[in-house]
Amino acid sequence: MALAAGIGYALLALGPAFALFVSVIAAKPILVLLVLSSTLIWLVSLILLSAIWRAFLPLGSSWLLFLLLFTCVLFQEVIRPVFWFSYKKLEGLLNMLAHRMSKPELKYYEKMQIALAGGLGHGIAHAVFFCLSLLTPSFGKATFYAESCSQMPLFLVAALLSLSFLIIHTSSMIVAFNGYDDGKRSSMFLPPAIHFAASFMSLINLSQGGCLVGVPLVLLCAAAAMCYCGKIVWVKSLHTKFHQFADNITIQGNGLTDKPQSSRSFLYIPSRGCHLPIKRWWSFLNIELRNGTTVDYGLLFLQAHKPDFGRLHEVLQQYTLSTL
Repeated sequence: MALAAGIGYALLALGPAFALFVSVIAAKPILVLLVLSSTLIWLVSLILLSAIWRAFLPLGSSWLLFLLLFTCVLFQEVIRPVFWFSYKKLEGLLNMLAHRMSKPELKYYEKMQIALAGGLGHGIAHAVFFCLSLLTPSFGKATFYAESCSQMPLFLVAALLSLSFLIIHTSSMIVAFNGYDDGKRSSMFLPPAIHFAASFMSLINLSQGGCLVGVPLVLLCAAAAMCYCGKIVWVKSLHTKFHQFADNITIQGNGLTDKPQSSRSFLYIPSRGCHLPIKRWWSFLNIELRNGTTVDYGLLFLQAHKPDFGRLHEVLQQYTLSTL
């Protein structure tokens, strides 16, 4: 039973990382190198910070513990944009190599995989530093409970916190890379905010029975980071899919209005007199429709869940045929 418990704690902490590595990372050597380099960078940063704070041990007051967490998180968040600048140099080299080999440049999903590899390395480093070193005794015949939390084994608390920060670091890297690329301040500042919030919430575990509150709160931060990351990836993939679709459309003559004719959501083609209803507002794209040397611009409002690309293509085909 002790062996099963130890393996279970290890899989709980690092199981998702192993699944991502096997399904996404392992197939591309460059992603493997990025995971290893990212893990090394974050491990070295944590070791340097621990060496600095070792001079202040034992911490005599709670404000020193708060200051320790603040400096550690701040240092890691300062490294994140440095990591992104290094990635941009790598992206430039890869695109240059692609041009020389007559290959296409990095696509959006490939950039997201690079961000995923960097974030996964950060999460693995956190798990190795804060969890795996504690799990060795869990393979013994007994378990261990902290005085402040007699309801949950210390190993389970460590595994759940490591899982939470693995999700936070992996998702935050994708969100931050997207924010740096697009210049979106919300995506730039959300990763540090979630990292600080989750780290400070983990201090609740030091109070009596605090693990019953602190661990779920940290897991909630991880869920929020993952949902926000999922939203960004979904919207980006939707926009990329539509732009790929729009690039294959040829419009004969002028047709799309610069603005919708009312506040209702539809695509309006005036010379055709055709309205394409859209069920929900989601976002608008500035689409470039090419006709030889002529460029027409229009606004398109997409449905939230299932954009009807087939219906859109049918309407545009009808419009094209009517203007020939």
